[in-house]
Amino acid sequence: MDPSSELRYSPPPRIGQLLRLVTDTLPRLSYEPWHFGDAIAFEAMLRAGEALQAGEFRGFVHGYLRAWSARERPFTASDRAAPGHALVGLYRGTHDPALLERALELARHLVDGRRTLHGVDVTYERSPLRKPYGDGVLDADERALLDDPGAGVFVDCLYLDPPFLCALGAVSGWPEWVERGTAQALGWVELLQDADGGLFHHFHLERTGRRYGLGWSRAQCWALLGLLDVIAEAPTHPTVPKLRAAAAALIRAMVGHQREDGHWDAVVGEPDSRREAATAAFMAVGFRRAARLGVVDVEDVRSAAERAVAATVTAIDARGVLGEVSGAVWASTHERHYRHVPRGFVVPWGQGAAALALADVHEHGPLLPTTAIDR
Repeated sequence: MDPSSELRYSPPPRIGQLLRLVTDTLPRLSYEPWHFGDAIAFEAMLRAGEALQAGEFRGFVHGYLRAWSARERPFTASDRAAPGHALVGLYRGTHDPALLERALELARHLVDGRRTLHGVDVTYERSPLRKPYGDGVLDADERALLDDPGAGVFVDCLYLDPPFLCALGAVSGWPEWVERGTAQALGWVELLQDADGGLFHHFHLERTGRRYGLGWSRAQCWALLGLLDVIAEAPTHPTVPKLRAAAAALIRAMVGHQREDGHWDAVVGEPDSRREAATAAFMAVGFRRAARLGVVDVEDVRSAAERAVAATVTAIDARGVLGEVSGAVWASTHERHYRHVPRGFVVPWGQGAAALALADVHEHGPLLPTTAIDR
């Protein structure tokens, strides 16, 4: 049986209304090319526009990316976080040659002259460490790292780079981009995934040779969606079985740590860190995509996906804003940092994740009772 067959239903009208309300907030957010986390909003606008048959969202993305393409030469440091996968997705829908040209330029910028750590492109030559949020106290070695942290690899880029490069290879006909993207994805798995529990660390520092931030909940989101995008873009590549196994291990870990209310703690499995609502939205998307791709069996994620969607729906207010979303986490070597990241922000990684979750339900059908949506 097609693993997606049980996910196809007719969505109730309330989902479309809520999706429209949330997606309407996305063009109004600030995008100052580019911040880590912006890309999810551009993906969400494309997918929500298709689900709602609302061309204005694709129009916004097209106009914004064309304007960026025209004015940003040469590339700047912030282009490291540009929404490359959405750029290729937009090209697939419009066949605008300027978008493909820009995507190729961006890819060359990302790979040319870049150093690697354990096979993964360095995210920062000077890692953006900060003093920990909350009550964490750095020891002498950690304080020294603030002044000279050295290079680092961050899990956020697993969502950005490998899917973009694989998609670019598919549309351009240049397989070297697919090779680069799949190799990078596997490198992130080997460098940052915990082999025993399946969760990902936030980052690795070259200077110490250590990994930090195990279990930060949004790190799991970037990792899961990045892996699934690569699997979808390059399904027959020889590395994909390992990527599928990595995604399945992460999903099993996250299902096991889901709270009774359908959310996840800001640090997975640590209730004193409190919930972070964007994680439920991300995981609703990830669980459902994984089932359709056959990465996991539908029954293994059905209940968790239903609860994650319900948690997301009930966390959205009358303005279409997803509540209890944490701000920019930055990075710290102190484990308590991730428990105290401030929340309550209206940001692309919250609104975008919520829109993606609702768009997925709208396209493929609700996995929860209609009464839980029509509140």
